[in-house]
This record gives sequence, C-alpha cells and structure tokens, in this order.
Amino acid sequence: MAATVSSVIVSPLPGGTVLVSGLATLSANYQAAGETMDLSSYLTGSPIIVMSGDDGYVPQSDRGTAAANTIQLYEAGADAAALDEVANGTNVAAVICTFHAHGLSV
Repeated sequence: MAATVSSVIVSPLPGGTVLVSGLATLSANYQAAGETMDLSSYLTGSPIIVMSGDDGYVPQSDRGTAAANTIQLYEAGADAAALDEVANGTNVAAVICTFHAHGLSV
C-alpha cells in the first residue's frame, strides 16, 4: 500500500534543491518492509528524509528514490529489546507522520 501525502509545503533552497515538508498518512493494511511514499512530484533522485510519528510508533525512511521511498514503522516489542517492525497487515490508518525531505527539485 502507499502512504497518502498531504499538507505539502515546498521551500526552494540554493543550488536547485528544495525542502519539502508535509504529512504522510499510512494505510489500513501495513506492508512488511514499509509503505511507499511518492515525492516525485516535488523531488528527483534520492532525497534525505527525516520523519517523526505519533501513536507510539517510530517511523523511518529507507532512503529510496523520490518515487519509491518507503516508510517503515517500529514499535516497542514484548522482549524489551530493540524496536520491532510493525507486523504485516496491521491497521495503522490513524498514524500520521510528519516529514521533511531535502533533495533536487523536479
């Protein structure tokens, strides 16, 4: 599934780069290894993406391309060890992640 990107603000920076900020809402059926977040309307190449989440989840960008970047969600597991990825099929439709992406302008 794909994350829905909204509330996008594009800020031009020197050197043909831009800072893109916005919200990414995840789907009702989380896919193991992450959900795609397409920023190709704003950026090209492999942007640097910083994310924060809500509802106790920790989001992470896999640093893919602007068109095929994925958001992976992690949570505290029962083993009290490192964070575990959210299980495949989990309903995370209420999770909204804030993101800031820096890269080459389209």
